[in-house]
Amino acid sequence: MRFIEELGLGADLIWQTSRSGLFADGRVWPFGTPLELLRCRPIGGLLERLKMGLSLRVFQKTSDWDQFDAMTCEEFFASRSCLRGYRGLWEPLLKAKFGDAYARIPAAFLWGRIYPRSRSREKGIETLGYLRGGFARLMQAMMVRLEERGVLVRLHHEVQRIERLGPRRFRVHTSRGAEVFDRVIWTAPPAQLARILEPPEETLTRLASRIEYVAACCLILFVKQRLSDFYWINNLDPEVTFGGCIEHTNLVPPEHYGGQRLLYVINYLRPDHPYMRLRSKDLLRIHLPSLARLYPGVRCEPGRAEVRLPDRGRLPALRPRIPGPHPALQRLVAGDRYARHGAGLSHGPQHEPLRGGGAPLRPRDIPRRRDRLQHPSGTSGLAS
Repeated sequence: MRFIEELGLGADLIWQTSRSGLFADGRVWPFGTPLELLRCRPIGGLLERLKMGLSLRVFQKTSDWDQFDAMTCEEFFASRSCLRGYRGLWEPLLKAKFGDAYARIPAAFLWGRIYPRSRSREKGIETLGYLRGGFARLMQAMMVRLEERGVLVRLHHEVQRIERLGPRRFRVHTSRGAEVFDRVIWTAPPAQLARILEPPEETLTRLASRIEYVAACCLILFVKQRLSDFYWINNLDPEVTFGGCIEHTNLVPPEHYGGQRLLYVINYLRPDHPYMRLRSKDLLRIHLPSLARLYPGVRCEPGRAEVRLPDRGRLPALRPRIPGPHPALQRLVAGDRYARHGAGLSHGPQHEPLRGGGAPLRPRDIPRRRDRLQHPSGTSGLAS
């Protein structure tokens, strides 16, 4: 927050209350307050729900995550005699996010989701902040500030090879030439660094190979009709084809997107999952039956046009006591560690273009070719 203020963007922060829910047993269960947790029957019986509430209270009241990093999520809930509740709630959510790696996820991951957000509640109501224009505007402001201090920022220079010339000298080869530096800071996946580093570094290669990844696949739909009262709906139903839906414009008003409403349909998958090879319109066709279960009556009119799937990023899966960054080379720092307390930057697609002063998207910025979603009220929505 202080950094955003220092960059002069404080006036562009939007603060809104939000609601989240769980889809299970054919309906959406509100899931944001202690009372809503007690009413959420998919977790189990009343006793299980009470034990779940007390277990989550431990995360909320503990400021140090380190003690949770040496145990898995399952081990944490087992220690609280809450395994049945874990099976009903967190296990399907972890499977949706991490796939087969779900059983190795440390309890610190859940602490990172629960503790910070418990600080954003007042009288049980969650308030979330959003920087108008997205984090792309933050990056743009950071670039301007760095350039003002003499830093040279070069975009679109693909790094193709890094030569170690000595203890404090590296020659970096890019698509536009080569330059010599005394230090290299690498923030992309370490496995990519290991492939382009000369001479090869055995320690770096070995450690990089231990990091497993899941892929983030996000289908963005533009819809005119508000579909629900929820900002975020996670899915517990194994028959549903996605992990959750984020109705983004239930948090950030539609006027920031040319009057359009945004719905994200999200999956976290293995990089080789068949979904990752699909065209966006085929992915939409797969998801439509599940979308109709979440939002009864919604349908797509075929043959209008293709939808756009902007990006498919990757993030590392976690394990208890995952090793921190290992600077395998002197003066070279490699890092790809997923923050236990949750990253502030989204791993998903950047849908907002850079706009100075926080100007909203204009209608002409929205793709012209569209599929139509039909809401039961009869109002047409646009998918793009």
